[in-house]
Amino acid sequence: MEEKYPGSGTVLAGIKPKYEYEGEHFRITVPANFYEITLEGMALHHCVGNTERYFDRILQNETYICFLRRAQEPEKPFYTIEVEPGGTIRQHRGMYDMEPDIEEVKPFLREWQKEIRKRMKDQDHEYARISAVKREENLEELRQKNNTRVLEALMEDLMEVV
Repeated sequence: MEEKYPGSGTVLAGIKPKYEYEGEHFRITVPANFYEITLEGMALHHCVGNTERYFDRILQNETYICFLRRAQEPEKPFYTIEVEPGGTIRQHRGMYDMEPDIEEVKPFLREWQKEIRKRMKDQDHEYARISAVKREENLEELRQKNNTRVLEALMEDLMEVV
């Protein structure tokens, strides 16, 4: 993976201090490499394990993949989070794209988003601006293709920073 996506480990290591966060019941971790992201998707049986589109987004600083874990089970996959540089969450997916305990999870995700905002630097704000534009382009493409199933799922997951 490092040969196919050079610099991926550097990007992930660079975001680690900004995105890792721990609360009382949950924690967010940043994967060390794309192989870990693939394993996560395979373990949870969702698309992050069988598509490389997320890898391109990470290398372009459009979005990042993080892992949400229960604090008492830090090694057990629970949710995969696709997050923009400014903290906007594009997707949150659990096992088989389900969203177990989502109402319990959402307050923690909001808390995390606020923490990301505090940690942002000038370059992160620029990445966030570009990411928002790319998100809208992606949504428009789905509208044009009349892909309502995917569009509705993405709109339901979208958690903009408040």
